[in-house]
Amino acid sequence: MSTGFAEPSATRSRKRITAQPADRKTTKPTRKDGRVKSTLLLAEDLDFRLTTIAASLKTDRSQLAAQLLDAGLRRYGLDDALRKFAGNDRTRPSAEALPVSEIDRDPAA
Repeated sequence: MSTGFAEPSATRSRKRITAQPADRKTTKPTRKDGRVKSTLLLAEDLDFRLTTIAASLKTDRSQLAAQLLDAGLRRYGLDDALRKFAGNDRTRPSAEALPVSEIDRDPAA
């Protein structure tokens, strides 16, 4: 009479294989022109405006986005310090730089 259970000798012990961590690159690959690919999630209206303005200026969307981000980030005092630390050759001082302590504060207040 069989109980439905396998005999201990009939069962094979399974060796668990642990997942190996993926070999991740610590730095992003840099293109020949010095740019790094980054992904931004934009609202539909912002994407439309970026595309429209880039077309009217006859420039690439990536170039326009880089120019707008660069201009926007200059208002923070930390931007200049990061540029010097990174060795970026574009170390123009920010005329409207905010001290780091005021970054989260409302500029209208």
